[in-house]
Amino acid sequence: MDTVKLEFDLLVIGAGMAGLSAGGRAAEAGARVLLVEKAEEIGGSGQHAGFLWTVPDPLVLRGWDDGDPHLQRVIFDHFAEGAEWLRRGDFLQSGPTPVLHGRGYQFNVLGHQRQCATTIQSAGGHVALGAKVKELIVDAHGRVEGARIVEEGELIEVRSQWTLLATGGYQADPGLREERIHPNARSIPLRSNPCSNGDGIRLGLQAGGTWAGENLGFYGHLVFSPSKITWDNPNTFVRFSQYQSDYSLLFNEAGKRFTDETQGDFRSSNMLVFEPNARGLLVWDEYIQREHVLQAFVLDAEVEDRLEVALEHGAQGIKVDDLDELKDPATSWGFDGETVVSNITEYNRAARECPEQLQPPRSHDYRPLDEPPYYALVVEPAITFTHGGLRVDDHARVLNRHGRPIPGLLAAGADAGNIFNCGYAGGLALALTFALRAMRTAGWN
Repeated sequence: MDTVKLEFDLLVIGAGMAGLSAGGRAAEAGARVLLVEKAEEIGGSGQHAGFLWTVPDPLVLRGWDDGDPHLQRVIFDHFAEGAEWLRRGDFLQSGPTPVLHGRGYQFNVLGHQRQCATTIQSAGGHVALGAKVKELIVDAHGRVEGARIVEEGELIEVRSQWTLLATGGYQADPGLREERIHPNARSIPLRSNPCSNGDGIRLGLQAGGTWAGENLGFYGHLVFSPSKITWDNPNTFVRFSQYQSDYSLLFNEAGKRFTDETQGDFRSSNMLVFEPNARGLLVWDEYIQREHVLQAFVLDAEVEDRLEVALEHGAQGIKVDDLDELKDPATSWGFDGETVVSNITEYNRAARECPEQLQPPRSHDYRPLDEPPYYALVVEPAITFTHGGLRVDDHARVLNRHGRPIPGLLAAGADAGNIFNCGYAGGLALALTFALRAMRTAGWN
């Protein structure tokens, strides 16, 4: 196979939110960019999201997450800049809107991504779809100088001043999930694009990078289980997620609460993967049904009865008029139904009389679960993107095992590790802000 040799200012590996934003930003500043994507279309997991948001300040985030505060600072330092860039492009479709424990904007993600691709090509660059990166090119001094790529059966040697890894994490690789998170994580549903299987992280490791510690975290949501659906339709990602879990009670198979549910559905998903069989029983009452299930959880979200939808798709769940009626069904589903009901009763007592004694505690909501009827649904965690990735600094430079930057190598989005841990403050914000920081490091502001 003959080798074609090309030169670009910037090589971006991965055409999701981080890669496209970085490439588009650099192209605006005059860089010739080659963007390589192994899928047949651009977008990654980011194309399925609808809100650009984060928390208002670092202190709020520290209440939800224990990732690296120096890396999280990048999000706060660049979020306003990123939002203004998108506003100028007319991609923000709402005013400031409350989202989870922060605020943000309804966002035309795919419109922004397509505009970035157009900008790259208009500036003399190229977007290569269906292309595979074989390896990074590293010189004798450890500098990354580009990569060898296969596109349409042709081997291409690309030389570039900078290379950015932005392939979206490793959530699509069951083996890596088992190795890096927990054996239960191998079989949990993938609530994401099917291509983010750790390619960028592997390339970074081969070039001398290292994992950012033992980060077991991931972003995901609780979904009903079992189901008759497949997860290859992105329209199901939101529809089947159980956002009301922030206010509900979550039990393991032994019938015990094991996490502070009010820390967020995404955190409960993370914690459930470590429980036996990664299965939980989610229980809520009519108040939660009325105030949280049958209300839009974010602007313009579709409102549906989530238990009805789940049952239509083969889930195990029930609506009962009295808590005692929950014992037998829960037991038949493999839970200790007697203990579940006993613990709900005890929770209600403590919530009324001494909420400070609740174990696990409830940080943000501790009303008793006492308005019938009651709803119960068997759930499991579904994974969207991983928090463990390459060790980077707050300039988005990939670091070697000695903590020194690898010359020429950057990472953004979920390929950059330990920005979040068990918490979460916006995946699109993470991708956008680290893309901007990486391009500033490379000199393309």
